[in-house]
Amino acid sequence: MFLPLEKIAAISYTNVLQRTFNMVVEVFTGEGGDEEATEELEFAMLDQEDYNGINENYVTRHKLQDRSLADQRKAKQELIENSRGKKGEGEQEANGGVGEDGMTELQRAQLEAEQQLQDEEDEDEEDYDPGSEGDSEGSGTSDDDDDDDDDDADEDEEEDEEDE
Repeated sequence: MFLPLEKIAAISYTNVLQRTFNMVVEVFTGEGGDEEATEELEFAMLDQEDYNGINENYVTRHKLQDRSLADQRKAKQELIENSRGKKGEGEQEANGGVGEDGMTELQRAQLEAEQQLQDEEDEDEEDYDPGSEGDSEGSGTSDDDDDDDDDDADEDEEEDEEDE
C-alpha cells in the first residue's frame, strides 16, 4: 500500500506489547471538499524489532506528527460510582444526586473515609500502654533464671564428687 507523505496527517503507536505493537496512520481523505477530513488505517501485530526502523528512518526523518499520546488515545477513566450498579438511580437523579440521608455519594464516601481513619486512630490509642516502656518486668523467662538452675545442678555434682 502506497501512502504519499503529503496525505499522512499523523501516526500513532497503540497496543504496545512485549513483542508486537500496532501503528495507526491517519491520512487526509479530502472527500466532499473538506480538507481536514481524515481516515485511520491500522497496521496490527508489527514486530518490536521493526520499531526503530519505522520510527527513526521514516517518521522522524520525514517529520511526521506522532499522536500516540493524544487525548483521544488515552484510556477512559470511569468513576467508581459509574462502575457499580446504579441503585435507586431515578430517585437520586430526581433529588440532584442526593440520597435518602440528605448526602451526596461523594459526601458519604468522605464521611466513611474519615470514620475509618478515626477508628484506626482509636485502635492505636487502645493498644498503647505507657507502663510498658523501659525495663521489662514481664512474665517471660530470662537467661539468669536458667543459669541459676544450672548452677544448682553443678553444685550437686560437686558435692557428689566430694563424697566419693
